[in-house]
Amino acid sequence: MQLGQTFTDAKSRGLQPLHLTWSCSCRFPGGLRQEIDSSLRAHDVLMRPKHSRLLGINFAAMTAEEILRASPIFKRVEGASRQRLLRMAQMRNFTRGERIVDQQQPCPGVYIIGEGLVRIYKLSPNGKEHVLHLARTGETFLEVASILGMDAPAFVEAIEDTTCVLLPDRDFREALQDDHQLCLQLLAGMALRVHLFVRLLEDIVLRDALSRVARHLLNMAQPDGSSVSLPSLKKHVASHLNLTSETLSRCLRQLSDSEMIRTGSGGEITILNREELEAVAEGIYPRL
Repeated sequence: MQLGQTFTDAKSRGLQPLHLTWSCSCRFPGGLRQEIDSSLRAHDVLMRPKHSRLLGINFAAMTAEEILRASPIFKRVEGASRQRLLRMAQMRNFTRGERIVDQQQPCPGVYIIGEGLVRIYKLSPNGKEHVLHLARTGETFLEVASILGMDAPAFVEAIEDTTCVLLPDRDFREALQDDHQLCLQLLAGMALRVHLFVRLLEDIVLRDALSRVARHLLNMAQPDGSSVSLPSLKKHVASHLNLTSETLSRCLRQLSDSEMIRTGSGGEITILNREELEAVAEGIYPRL
């Protein structure tokens, strides 16, 4: 299944993806700018938990080729370039809580997530932890370290049982040296990743804690638009939003008391009033 087709199917099923704004003064060759715009829209579909099953994709039975096609970074690679990636691809399975990569260890290569959820985090010298990113279906990690020949810049741990494709470091770097098309595709993927981190930075700098939590819930909503499944350990979400666990719990309780959401067991949250929650995400507090 092509990722573009997945996005079209999602729209036909009533999914309302988050629309991102994009501005760039660079000129990309061969319609690459349009491809980045498309990848950004598709990413908003695939970044949400459990959407793969709801879109009719069975990741438990996916092949390496299907996982590559579901990745915004690699979906444009075709022909001999794709076959070269498939020849080097290795399937990897990780159980919940398993450490995938340690910070400063030699980079194993590029990982592409087929199913599951991982957290990418750093530890300060005094042991303080900060979650840089929660990576989901279709996303990649360690691509920058592999391209630059660096050690792993952060820890990576599976929050859920996770299936990945690994493109080994040496083989992947040799492919980059030989394949111009693959390099252009990675450029598009890097632009996508930079845009996502800029958006997160804007949230941290320009929005208060309650607005950040509201936006995160909206971003993570299931296709029905009313249900959200948070990781079992909410401290990972709190760290990702640059909040303490106590502040996250207080914000969720405030939204629940205002009847915008209803919290359940196992991290399940139901959005009761999407319009007011969107207003809170923009810094407007209708009934708070």
